[in-house]
Amino acid sequence: MSESAAQGMLRTTATECPMMAVGVMDSSREQALLTQKHPAGMVQVQRLLPSTSTVTPGTEAPINGGLFVLSGGMGSLGLMVAEWLTSGASAMWLLGRSGRMSEPHSKVVLELWQSGARTSARRCDLSRREEAQGLVPESDPLCGFVHAGGVLQDAIVTNMTLSQCRAVFAPKVPGLLNMQTGMQMAPVQCVVLFSSIASALGGVGQANYTAANAALDAAAAVQQAQGLTGSSVQWGTWSGGGMALRDPTTMLRAERSGIGVVMPDVGLAVVAAFMEGLADRKSTRLNSSHPRYL
Repeated sequence: MSESAAQGMLRTTATECPMMAVGVMDSSREQALLTQKHPAGMVQVQRLLPSTSTVTPGTEAPINGGLFVLSGGMGSLGLMVAEWLTSGASAMWLLGRSGRMSEPHSKVVLELWQSGARTSARRCDLSRREEAQGLVPESDPLCGFVHAGGVLQDAIVTNMTLSQCRAVFAPKVPGLLNMQTGMQMAPVQCVVLFSSIASALGGVGQANYTAANAALDAAAAVQQAQGLTGSSVQWGTWSGGGMALRDPTTMLRAERSGIGVVMPDVGLAVVAAFMEGLADRKSTRLNSSHPRYL
């Protein structure tokens, strides 16, 4: 994961510093694990291709009972997923680092309770191992985990500090690894990791965020190579939720790049496809305007 993170950071560095020669060579253990099936000497590069998976907007959550745990579950994007899961999950834990919610978000949780969904909002910083280890299901079997936590601390790479990198990494990769250790997640039905399109394309001012999501993608890929459950989605900006909506600069940047936004009903249909095993285990989801993007 460390070299994948380095690749992600250098991807942004190359965008911010076009006059600088930037490159990275893969030699890590995880890269060897992922490439062991390919002929010697084959060079691999990332490439965006149209998905062959079909999604139907408005698809209900394809689950029948069980406990779902959502990191970042107290944010707008996490709550959007939680509302969608109520049709199938018997219980949900909404995790947040601070345990605080805005008044509109608190109303959503109350509405979930009133609809009959057993929903628990819990303060839990998954980047702290001791807090993750305290998450033990008591009655409902753990069915799935949606990892939607994240923070932004943007700066151009020449001004970025180590503390900014650590703050952005913490909820992503340490949060995932601690969650898996604390809840022994190998046998769960589905694990969906919310990564970012920045992992594939880089993002000006977001070298730390790009690196953290690239490491998250690598973690999912290693899990898959080991036969474990795990899918990573490199999302574009969601309409109606997500950190980017709180940052007008990020939204403007997405619009100018031609990437556009992901509509909630389409995004949730993509999550459903992952849960049913119908989508590629690592996917990028964006709503691009090709002439503008190119």
